[in-house]
Amino acid sequence: MTFSVIQVVPSQAKSIAPLFNEYRVFHQQESDLSQAEQYLTARLMKQESILFVATTPTKEPLGFVQLYPTYSSITAGRILLLSDLFVSPKARRQGVATALLQRIKDHAADVHAQRIVLMSDKCRCAGVHELCSKLNYQPNSELLCFSSAVA
Repeated sequence: MTFSVIQVVPSQAKSIAPLFNEYRVFHQQESDLSQAEQYLTARLMKQESILFVATTPTKEPLGFVQLYPTYSSITAGRILLLSDLFVSPKARRQGVATALLQRIKDHAADVHAQRIVLMSDKCRCAGVHELCSKLNYQPNSELLCFSSAVA
């Protein structure tokens, strides 16, 4: 399969929104294409996220990865939070996810990030965990993650 990986700009959010909506449905959220488009547009316009998409030569989106830049006070450096990685079922096992993960490593080096941190659901993302291990992403046994819903 022929594809390329590009960084998404705000004007392209509408074309990525259906795939982002599919990703959210995969994670048991209600389908809402309008919300998906608004969310992506807002994050990109405010430069709150970095989004890369793999597309066919006809610009059909095959998969995407979204990073949220943050910082570490302890190491006084930039960290990229890999929040979202999704490949359309028809494009899986064709190198799309590998290419997306390689692209964000290149981006991290370009912006002098200290590391990329992946947080994912333990049960629903076994394939992502396997792929990340193959690409030298290591589980961090020193970090413990807690979360609290805000009503």
